[in-house]
This record gives sequence, C-alpha cells and structure tokens, in this order.
Amino acid sequence: MKYSWLVMCFLLLIGCQEVTYLNEEPISIEARYMRYACGDWNDDMQVKSVSDSAYSILVGQDIDPVFVSGMTELAELFNKNETEAFGFSFELTGYISSMNLFGCDTNNPRFHITEIKRLDGSAFLR
Repeated sequence: MKYSWLVMCFLLLIGCQEVTYLNEEPISIEARYMRYACGDWNDDMQVKSVSDSAYSILVGQDIDPVFVSGMTELAELFNKNETEAFGFSFELTGYISSMNLFGCDTNNPRFHITEIKRLDGSAFLR
C-alpha cells in the first residue's frame, strides 16, 4: 500500500493523455482473482509479477481484466478454472489501459487480455 498514491498519480498523469494503452507490445503478468466483497460480478485481480520491469509498479496493485474481444465479466470463468495447486492465479498477456476508472473501487487500470493461461499449464476453459 505504500506505493498506492504513487501508482494513482502515475496512472492519472498517463490517463490524461490520448494514449489507449501504456504498453506498445503485450506484456505478461501473473495475477490472482481476488473475489472481493463488493459483489460476485467483480473480477478484479491483484498483480503478483510482470514480465517487463518497466511495469513493476503494478505488482501488488489491482487490475480490472477484460478480453480484447470485449468480454468484460470474467468472474464465472475464473471460478470454472480454479486449480488445486494454484487456486485463482493465472498468467495474462495483453495491454494496460491508460485510464484507471475501473474495478471495484473504480481506480484500477483495465488490463486488456489477448491470452490467458492456467499456471499449471492446462488449457483455460471458456
């Protein structure tokens, strides 16, 4: 939490620009579906690690995941893909939105998923 104000300032500054995504090339992140109390509809995830150190500021922060194809409600998919070894942790590949008006607290950046995998290597069920 000690970096949360810094993350918010950074994302607010970036969000004021006309850039759609923060990253030009897709990045991979490991994130965990948090199952927050703000509703079963909420699918916020907490970032555990990032493939590109330029985005390490996201580690420990929440994101609001959506598929690039437009699918936005993922909680049901996360529940269907829980694994015994890794629980609700998944590897996501995609793009970080420059806006941060999403998620349970409406202050999380949206992560546009191009690919998602279970950490145990098995196929992600849709």
